[in-house]
Amino acid sequence: PYIKAALLQTSSADPSLFNELNSLENELRDLQIALQGDRTRSSKDEASSSSIMSKIWQSQNGGTTQAPTTTNKRSFELATSEFEQYKTKTSAFFDKVSAYEEKISKAGAPYTPGRKN
Repeated sequence: PYIKAALLQTSSADPSLFNELNSLENELRDLQIALQGDRTRSSKDEASSSSIMSKIWQSQNGGTTQAPTTTNKRSFELATSEFEQYKTKTSAFFDKVSAYEEKISKAGAPYTPGRKN
């Protein structure tokens, strides 16, 4: 909300900066869903794909002390693989955020909390 408010106060802000901000917000939402699951869908009892965290929970055998099953081991393997991809996507996302922060600074946007530039 801070960046959007800052852009609205920036007379020289190109409209493409708003589109880029929307794109970044969507990408962040997708990263959150990949890690934690789609809380909106699950709150409505709709099916959604398993998140990384749910696969980790499954790999722990639901918190019991019994030996892990083949399914538990496979869940851990999937979570590990997906988390590696997630880290790559997250790193690329933060690079995009840094580049975006530079753009809005150059456009003369006022300071926003947490912004590096």
